[in-house]
Amino acid sequence: MTLREVNLEDFRPLSRWKLLALGRQIQDWLRRGFQVTVLGRPQDLAYFSLVNGVPLDDEPAEIHRPVMLQEVLDFLQARPGAVIVDATAGAGGHTEALARTVGPEGRIIALDRDPEMVRLAQKRLRPYPWVQVLHADFARLPEVLQDLGVQEIHGVLFDLGLSSYHLDQAGRGFTFRRPEPLDLRFDPSEGRPASWYLNRAPQPFLEAVFRLYGEEPLARRLARAIVEARERHPLETTDDLNALIDRWVPVHRRARTRARVYQALRILVNRELDRVAEGLAHALNLLSRNGRLVVLSYHSLEDRLAKALKHLEGVEPLTKKPVRPQETEIRRNPRARSAKLRAYRKTGAIDRGEVVLAYLRSFVPHPAGDLDLL
Repeated sequence: MTLREVNLEDFRPLSRWKLLALGRQIQDWLRRGFQVTVLGRPQDLAYFSLVNGVPLDDEPAEIHRPVMLQEVLDFLQARPGAVIVDATAGAGGHTEALARTVGPEGRIIALDRDPEMVRLAQKRLRPYPWVQVLHADFARLPEVLQDLGVQEIHGVLFDLGLSSYHLDQAGRGFTFRRPEPLDLRFDPSEGRPASWYLNRAPQPFLEAVFRLYGEEPLARRLARAIVEARERHPLETTDDLNALIDRWVPVHRRARTRARVYQALRILVNRELDRVAEGLAHALNLLSRNGRLVVLSYHSLEDRLAKALKHLEGVEPLTKKPVRPQETEIRRNPRARSAKLRAYRKTGAIDRGEVVLAYLRSFVPHPAGDLDLL
């Protein structure tokens, strides 16, 4: 399927006549079978919808731009009638493209841990009854498919990055750019928020988290500062944590250090790397022969797990090196800059799931200490 993207920023200054002409062009593309995505600021998208008489949902118009969408479709090679698992549905961008590709004779099972993302994806994907969007963890993929009676799957997609919704609207501390509670859980009903660890974990544990999960050179300094600061008042918001980082980190390093610390806390809170190892092991085990697995990762720890798959017997790498987004996509969507895509084909039998899982877990670092005893 050929994809076409239209960015309203390229047509500024906008006028009614420009948008009408653009709307006619888009309608022509749709009639010819193209998939068209219109990008732009919410107010510009609303103007486009008004001029062309296109209904505008009450949801934000620009929740998520699927990263490397054409590349994902090319490597998955989903055909009409295929059964595909989107293990990280998000707002449904990749899922919708896959749904159009497999058609009504196919089936898409889309999972997400975040109940709000599930709601948004379900709304977006309502026109595709062959898509099931479930509030589920991809680490439980075997149970999910068993409950659905699915015996065979032909492709699995993991898009391990944060969605724009999490950064712009979730209000759970995924971004350090706004005052928000230090939660960072994808599913607010599970586990403990980041503030719980910051205010209770011992200094060596916090240092290990920042070093292992954030690859932060100033991990020891920051861990010591947090332990000292929480004696005076608890760290509950992004403003609290940002102020502490800014006090101990030189100006030219603050933005990068903030990003690393928030990444480390998010990985800790959601047990992300363990879950990725489980999800990848299950996906390989459940794929049919010649089934395909595509992984989009956004930092080195995720990519290390995706890269490790190429050494497994019965798995053929389809990418010698990770595929990176093109400059045109990065200009449209700067958050795609760090993405790496790796793709694999299952060529035959692989080791039992527990063997593969043990192998992948060997790439997951763990801070010393029992989390349940904190």
